[in-house]
Amino acid sequence: MTALFPGAFGKPINVHFPIELRNIDYLPSLAQGTRSNLCWEIYNKSVKTLGGSTESDRSIELYNSVSSCTTSLLSQTQKWTSNVIYEVDAIPTGSAVLTKQMLRISEGAQNHQELVLRVLLYRTVPSRDSSAEDTALVPIHVSQQEGLRIQISSAYIYNPKAEVLLVTYPVTNTYQYQAIQIFLRDNLGTDMDEWNIGLYGRLQYAAEEGEIIRESVPSTYNGKLVIFLSNRFDFFKTKDRSILQFCDPNALAKSCAQGTSFLFLGCVGYPLHVLKRKLSTAADIE
Repeated sequence: MTALFPGAFGKPINVHFPIELRNIDYLPSLAQGTRSNLCWEIYNKSVKTLGGSTESDRSIELYNSVSSCTTSLLSQTQKWTSNVIYEVDAIPTGSAVLTKQMLRISEGAQNHQELVLRVLLYRTVPSRDSSAEDTALVPIHVSQQEGLRIQISSAYIYNPKAEVLLVTYPVTNTYQYQAIQIFLRDNLGTDMDEWNIGLYGRLQYAAEEGEIIRESVPSTYNGKLVIFLSNRFDFFKTKDRSILQFCDPNALAKSCAQGTSFLFLGCVGYPLHVLKRKLSTAADIE
């Protein structure tokens, strides 16, 4: 927060709250029927211990909430609810505490629905009379709030009758997914499988015991159609990635040689000639 104080020669002065949320870590995509922990640190930047039962009269509270009826949070009493609030234990000056919140996605959640987890960090204002007995009316202020966006996506299930594999990403929305699904089902009369990079973090199956090289997912659909929704997106802690960057040119070249068709939609900002050169090189090696 930046504020302009009178008598400060007209220069802005940075004013910081004594606590902050940092190092927020969570999965960008979750499958229906799964549970996942979201983690973050609460850092004390002040010169005294805050929160809990300390000599300081300033307490810290954390409020987490979800608005979707298909998701719920685990409370400290081990009950699933739409909102959780609890008081943070004492945090020494210059230290941080790791906080976790369990999130549950129901089986009936809509595919490619986006949910938002609201995280609000409160702290009480300094009391002028620390000996006051009535603490029920102590005002609290929001120090920080975050909206953590999470995509709900179906887990991969192989359908041998599917003629199309759709490769999606962590920010594929419901409209994009349904438009392609309806077109394939109603206009072409074909089934479709989906592989979400946000769920698995790669374009290969998990390695079986004793395997060194993982099998490429598109290789399962040799002679069929693979559609890449290649919009750019943030992938975990890396910025501005494209699904094309997850493609193994050697695996794609082998699939092409076996009659697989690849359709890249929305390849904005990624040089396709680079991919073509990689495929040509891989084909020459083969």
